[in-house]
Amino acid sequence: MALLTTVVHLAYNLSSTAYTAYMIHISNSTSWSHALIYWTGSLMFSTSLSLICCDFFTVIDRTVAIQRPILYTHKHKTTWIVFAALVAFAFAANIGVYEIGRIPIPSEKLKHFRGVVHDEFVDAMYYFKSGISAVNVPLTLYFLWRLKQFTTRTLFVDETLKTANQIVVYQMLAEIGLIIIPTLLTSLIDWIGDISITTIVGSYPNALYVFYTTFFAVSLATKLGNSSGTALTPRLIDYDSTRTQALISFVPRLPAALRPLRRLRLDGLSFQRC
Repeated sequence: MALLTTVVHLAYNLSSTAYTAYMIHISNSTSWSHALIYWTGSLMFSTSLSLICCDFFTVIDRTVAIQRPILYTHKHKTTWIVFAALVAFAFAANIGVYEIGRIPIPSEKLKHFRGVVHDEFVDAMYYFKSGISAVNVPLTLYFLWRLKQFTTRTLFVDETLKTANQIVVYQMLAEIGLIIIPTLLTSLIDWIGDISITTIVGSYPNALYVFYTTFFAVSLATKLGNSSGTALTPRLIDYDSTRTQALISFVPRLPAALRPLRRLRLDGLSFQRC
């Protein structure tokens, strides 16, 4: 999931940079391209939906990894493909909604995304993202609770799993503070007060998304850089890049009668001599 998340974050940064750069370029201009506003904005907002969906799937992925590690090991690749397909579908569906709500003859007074797409369609997708964010809050809290239980009862934690879980914890906390809470508050204000905050103060959610993706990139690079890569007992025999997150981290101590054995294999796992 780290690879999928990194790709989605990179796509958002590129699309948001294009949209923001063009908005700055036309800020003092009397003429602009409605097509460029539409496509750069559509790509950016659709990618932000993919980003939220990706974070949602990441929590599910890590929860399954610590609750059903053997099943996760065997189904990891298939699950990754399914999640990637769903994230891509969310992106394409969002583009489709904006295309349906596209204004045939845009206003010459509005030089932003709401000037090229009807407000109802923009608001609908924003509320949809808010709904996913709201669901992600209890799911994240459940993951943190399960993770605490997992680390408490586990004798040995593989370095790779420990690093992956720490990255996800930082990612989820940053998402709650920078994405979920501001998104829900903005939606509530827009819905209750019938006021578009972003129209008044600017598209501040975009800046928060940038801070969030930057935080994720820094935390990912830091944790991976500090990781020694030393696998603790138990560890995977056939260790490869497709299984960096799928590993078992809890096994009972071997009985005394089995300790002279140099290696015991069980379902693809290797227990070193005790």
